[in-house]
Amino acid sequence: MPAQTLDGRLLCASQSTYAITEDGILDLDESDTYYAGAGFTKPPATFVGGDALIDGCLVGTIPDGVVLAFRGTLPLDSHQIPTLLDWLNNFNADPRPAPGYIGFVHSGFFGAVEALLDRAVAEVQKQQVGTAPVLVTGHSKGGAMAALAAWHLQTALGVRTKVISFAGAKAGNAIFRDAYNAQIDHTRYEYADDIVPHLPPSQDGFLNVLSSLPVIGANFANLSRFDYEPVGTLRFIDSSGGFDDDTPQLRLERTMSLVQLIVRGRFGQIVADHAIAWGSGYASAICPTGV
Repeated sequence: MPAQTLDGRLLCASQSTYAITEDGILDLDESDTYYAGAGFTKPPATFVGGDALIDGCLVGTIPDGVVLAFRGTLPLDSHQIPTLLDWLNNFNADPRPAPGYIGFVHSGFFGAVEALLDRAVAEVQKQQVGTAPVLVTGHSKGGAMAALAAWHLQTALGVRTKVISFAGAKAGNAIFRDAYNAQIDHTRYEYADDIVPHLPPSQDGFLNVLSSLPVIGANFANLSRFDYEPVGTLRFIDSSGGFDDDTPQLRLERTMSLVQLIVRGRFGQIVADHAIAWGSGYASAICPTGV
């Protein structure tokens, strides 16, 4: 049975992308909870690409229209500062100009989209019927990829899009954000102490606080910082499952809460807060009645 809301159905579609194998096969069937929760009306098409085929996406039809969902990175398994630093460094890709994009975008995420986009767009056009917007979604790295793909679809190809992302990393700089927000309908969900929406590290934020701390601060001082900014309209989910709008006070509270967890070594909670599977903070708030 599909999730009761569009946002819930797209969360299920995003989670389904993690079942795409390196052979480009979706290792799910109609009995799978997430497959059923997305409401796919027929088996989605799936694509893989990039180095070691680490990038993946699916294109499928649900009652609301055509979905383009991007897979995120493998789950973070972090129990100590060195592995956390490795994770942070994964997001230290330099901003770059890209054809058709305004401002600068994350070079790694852009390359991941490039590896998939031509095949995915062809499948979107094959499945699309009528003028409903293409529903673009993704979790983690997939959330950043969703934004970059939506920009191309809407500005280069004239395909209207609606984006809903979960725990997404940042895709570009402030100039890209401003141009993007003026044109793309994008809702982004972020939960509690999930670290990924804070990445790549920006000029301000939690890394500045960590770097200023005695003893452990030196571990974080040399990590690169860029002018990356989140896109879309935030729906922040607090640890009790409530929703909050984006404010300077909320940003400060999130920074300090994340810093405290890192200082206390509670990396397991940071990892858990990034998950979107059933039982996670994201799923419990977005799909409170399940599927």
